[in-house]
Amino acid sequence: NCVLDNICIMYNAGTAVSMTNYDNCTIQNCEFGWCGTKLEVVFEPEEDEPGIWTDGNVIQLIGSDCTVKNNYLHDIDGGGIVFELGGDISDRVPFVGNTICGNLIERCGDPIYIRNNDPDEAVEAAFGEMIIDDNYIIDTGYGWYENQPSYINPAFYNGHSQNALN
Repeated sequence: NCVLDNICIMYNAGTAVSMTNYDNCTIQNCEFGWCGTKLEVVFEPEEDEPGIWTDGNVIQLIGSDCTVKNNYLHDIDGGGIVFELGGDISDRVPFVGNTICGNLIERCGDPIYIRNNDPDEAVEAAFGEMIIDDNYIIDTGYGWYENQPSYINPAFYNGHSQNALN
């Protein structure tokens, strides 16, 4: 039952707002810019994967009845608005009644990212009753990390998705 209203978060390496396992959250009228690209893992590189993974979403929500509205997100490395289930993120389902509306998202790798990491959970059961409406998504599908070929964001695996809604 929290509201983040009229907050500006800029130049943040990791996730700017992470509301994991919370319900009834609202993030509105905020600005987020130049976020992401936290060094996550360094490992022995393989042929198709470089040896550095970066991470850092802007808004990551795991819960029901959450609203993300009237925000300005720009110059984001990875995920802009993210609902993610499974893996080491969360095993809590379903997520229902979530709304993403009225946001302006520019220059973002994955503007709206909804992901089910749990192979045993049906997507319909995990993310039922979600509204995505009246968002402007401009100049996206790649990140400002694009010119750094030694980096890869694990959310994109073998390259970024290049989708406005993934």
